[in-house]
Amino acid sequence: MIPGHKYTPQDVLDAVNRRKWLLICPVLVFGIAAFLITRSLPNLYQSETTILVVPQRVPESYIRSTVTNRIEDRLRSIREQVLSRSMLEPIILEFDLYPEQRKQVPMEDVVARMRTEVDVDPPVKDDTFKISYVSGDPVVAMKVVARLASMFIDGNVRDRRVVAEGTNQFLESQLEDAKLRLIDREKKLEEYRRRYIGELPSQLQSNLQVIQTTQIQLQSLSESLNRDRDRRLVLERGLADMRADPATAAATADPSDRTPDPLDAARTELATLGRRLLPTHPDVIAAKRRVAQLEAERVAMPKASDAPASAAAPQVADNVVVRRMRETQTEIDKLDRQIAGKEADSVRLRGTIAEYQRRVETAPTRESEMAELTRDYETLKKGYESLLAKKEDSNIAANLEKQQVGEQFKVLDPARVPERPFSPKRLQLNLTAIGIGLMLGMAVSALLEYRDTSLRTESQLLEALKIPVLAVLPVMESIDEKRRRMLRLAFTFTGGFLLVAARITETGVLMPETAEIGVFVPLKNPIGVSEELFDPALTGKVAAPGMLPVATEQYRRLAAILHHAQADTGMRVVMVTSAISGEGKSLTITNLALTLTRSYERRVLLIDADLRRPTLHTIFKLESPCGVNEYVHSHGAKPLELLPVAPRLFLLPAGRPDSDPIGALTSETMQRIVKEGREQFDWVLIDTPPIGLLPDAGLLGGIADGALLVVRAGHSPFDLIKRAVDTLGRERILGVVFNGADTSRRYGDDYYGYYAKSGYGKSR
Repeated sequence: MIPGHKYTPQDVLDAVNRRKWLLICPVLVFGIAAFLITRSLPNLYQSETTILVVPQRVPESYIRSTVTNRIEDRLRSIREQVLSRSMLEPIILEFDLYPEQRKQVPMEDVVARMRTEVDVDPPVKDDTFKISYVSGDPVVAMKVVARLASMFIDGNVRDRRVVAEGTNQFLESQLEDAKLRLIDREKKLEEYRRRYIGELPSQLQSNLQVIQTTQIQLQSLSESLNRDRDRRLVLERGLADMRADPATAAATADPSDRTPDPLDAARTELATLGRRLLPTHPDVIAAKRRVAQLEAERVAMPKASDAPASAAAPQVADNVVVRRMRETQTEIDKLDRQIAGKEADSVRLRGTIAEYQRRVETAPTRESEMAELTRDYETLKKGYESLLAKKEDSNIAANLEKQQVGEQFKVLDPARVPERPFSPKRLQLNLTAIGIGLMLGMAVSALLEYRDTSLRTESQLLEALKIPVLAVLPVMESIDEKRRRMLRLAFTFTGGFLLVAARITETGVLMPETAEIGVFVPLKNPIGVSEELFDPALTGKVAAPGMLPVATEQYRRLAAILHHAQADTGMRVVMVTSAISGEGKSLTITNLALTLTRSYERRVLLIDADLRRPTLHTIFKLESPCGVNEYVHSHGAKPLELLPVAPRLFLLPAGRPDSDPIGALTSETMQRIVKEGREQFDWVLIDTPPIGLLPDAGLLGGIADGALLVVRAGHSPFDLIKRAVDTLGRERILGVVFNGADTSRRYGDDYYGYYAKSGYGKSR
């Protein structure tokens, strides 16, 4: 990626065109490999069945099932059971699955493999789920799936029944335990009620009612007792009077003052009590009993004789007094008994009131004690009632599962024998491999393009260097070279794609003969001028049987530019250099010299100043003669021989390679060579080492009138080219020779484009 350059869609298309083999070869390699691999894979068949989840047939508003977990969780549990070793191993043995694996690996590994080939689609969708199995035999796949489906159905029934029965047994045990605790609490309550009977909070109102009733009875008894006492005092007073003077008492006794009839008194008392008390009151009942007794006594008494009153008066008086005294005494005794009885009843009633008052006073204490006892009792009672209801529901739910009326699994779509293989999906695998190869090629191409900072087009060169381009030369390769390059590409992608691709795409195809010196030199058909520019006697020395007319015209254009520059400025010495090796500067300077000698009939001296790796003598097929190195080191003692390689063209070879030629290049001898060449020749062309890596060319800049910078498309990194420009100085650079450029768009399909597409070579 060139810094600061704005890439256009055309640049992308050019990059794709340059890296097309990086895109095509991985696609071919991966596609062919995938085709061969998928073709060798065995066919696998998949059979599947669909199971429907049938809901409970009895409405849940009537019977609620005890199996409440989600179908997804239950299906997951059943899946683990079915895919366990104890369930799968009998299936493997029954259907003779994986016979080869059973001979080689333990059964546990065979079961593990079968688990991977059994697929249960657990997410229940639309109340269905699927079970599938993959096998090499379609019939076996169908049978295994059918067996697995039946195992799922049986497992669901078994699990639901176990859950229902387990729930039932659990509730039964809990109910029995709750019953025992409830009975124990009831016994404690019963014992407490017996111990504190009459003092319980529930008896408070009845106790208060008894106290109120007893108080009323006590009040009535007190009133009756007071009347009896008053009556007794009256009777005692009358009895005392009768005992003191019986005759007077009898004579003076007035009927109104006589002792009232007991029957009348009893009836009067009964009427009085009846007005105040209820008929069921004890006093009223006692008064009625006394009246009935007196009436019975009156009936039993003999009737008085009808003797004349006058004759029996004294006797009657005595009898009356005695009788009255006796009756009075009897009444007094009776009143004493009544008074004693009523006093006893009063004491009894007062004791009853005190007892019930004590019960009322202890009611809050008993209430708190009773609340503590009944609190746990009510809780136990509610728990027992709830468990009892749940137990009944659980019994019904268990019967529901036993009769298989609950939720069930039903085969909706039975397993069938598959008609076509499920795997391998050859087309998909092949397309995936091709896609992977394409992505790999794109990734490598993108990486190489990102790391590639070389200049590839004339516009990029002008934009980056701001230096005029004097010539744009194509790169040609012969049919043999093209064949060798294709073989190398094929070898690269099959044997060492990632290691060699970057080197080939950055530096071009290195021929074995020139790999040692790192110069991009096609041996059989190097870039050169056409045959008519050569003397027939020299055609064997420069191996250039033909070149494209495009290159010929570009060299002529470059020669014309130098010719006019010489006419304007008088320049004679031009150095040709490049940023790195392999840019084609040696061939460029050779063809430029040949063009100047042939087209403009100028005497040209070629000086090979690349003292480290001399090249020009190999281009002209010459032995390594003595040259600059020997002459400089001998300080001019040795004779300087110029080799005529073409009419008006002489070569001064570098001589023996020198690892440190700086001293030789900066010596006065070297300056004298250039000075003499300037005087004797029309042009002195100096072939220098790469300036981006070595300081040699920079040392020669002072003795040359100008410099030509050879840049090969897609070869030199931009930073090295920029360093070379800065080292030479922009003012000393005459222009750039753009070598190896794509001239197809520049020249189109005209006469030159025809040659560009001919059998001699191909632009790249």
